[in-house]
Amino acid sequence: MSESPEGWDRLSESAFVDSAESREAATGIGDPAGPSLLSQMAAAWADLVAAGTMTTATLAAVVVTGKPLTVSALPWAVAVGCAWWCMAAALCVRVRRGTPGMLVAGFVYDDEVAGPRVGWTVGAAFFAALLLGVPLLPGGRSRSLLTVAAGRSIKSFFA
Repeated sequence: MSESPEGWDRLSESAFVDSAESREAATGIGDPAGPSLLSQMAAAWADLVAAGTMTTATLAAVVVTGKPLTVSALPWAVAVGCAWWCMAAALCVRVRRGTPGMLVAGFVYDDEVAGPRVGWTVGAAFFAALLLGVPLLPGGRSRSLLTVAAGRSIKSFFA
């Protein structure tokens, strides 16, 4: 019968050390060009879902108050839902350095967005959501509407 080596049931300390280079090599995260096109499209879709959720909540508020739900209430609900999303997105851009969709997709701006650019950034995110995240600008991932509007590059949470 063979004997087990000493410490066979314990992990070595090196198993817990994770260098940035090895993580980047294994996952591709940390690419200076920013998140992939698919991630940027996912962010736009998540922003669209968030605006749709706000619109649905506004319609639910109309129903709960006992008012009749008519077709004329839909444009009002869409406008209120989009306004709520814009306020939430502006707050997230200032505090968390990304729109709600960017945060869900796992990336943020690498630096704080300047105050005067927050409105442009939220507008670009809303426009990108309306286009379902389809890129309009030439130049690949580094030239998205979000980076141009904010004047900042974007990076992954995990970089």
